[in-house]
Amino acid sequence: MPRKKKTAIAIDPNEQLLNAIVKGVQDKKGKDLITIDLRNLDSRVCDFFVICHGDSTTQVSAIGGNVEVEVKKQTGEKAWHFEGYQNSEWVLIDYVNIVVHVFLNEMRDFYNLEKLWADGIVTRYEDTPEQPKLKVVRSKTKGDSEELVVEATPIVKKPRTVKAKATL
Repeated sequence: MPRKKKTAIAIDPNEQLLNAIVKGVQDKKGKDLITIDLRNLDSRVCDFFVICHGDSTTQVSAIGGNVEVEVKKQTGEKAWHFEGYQNSEWVLIDYVNIVVHVFLNEMRDFYNLEKLWADGIVTRYEDTPEQPKLKVVRSKTKGDSEELVVEATPIVKKPRTVKAKATL
């Protein structure tokens, strides 16, 4: 009986890179994460855009930095170009085939890249849920063991304010 040939499963490098980028964003709780597949467009500048935002310049910087670390760890790739860490209102990380845009919330609304590249195929990701913060209310010692009473503090999200634009 002839032996079967073992075939290696080819992993698309774009898919592997995209997964590493998404994990890097989600680990730092990037908000409203989307990917835009631009491969069906003639005028594309790359194959994918990854877009998300943070609530502060510190978070924007942390998301961008974590994307670079996660991509390096999972794929061994380094960014071809990056910019925006100086003010962290819009961090751009260019991996040639995939370009990552990490915005400050207000900047994302202003530039609205999703609308500009609306012809692409958009994939939306769920925001990672925030874990309730725990605090020790009291502790009791019973014999040789200690009993802790822990209470979860609910996280209250602030409403998102939207600036109205005047129309003429």
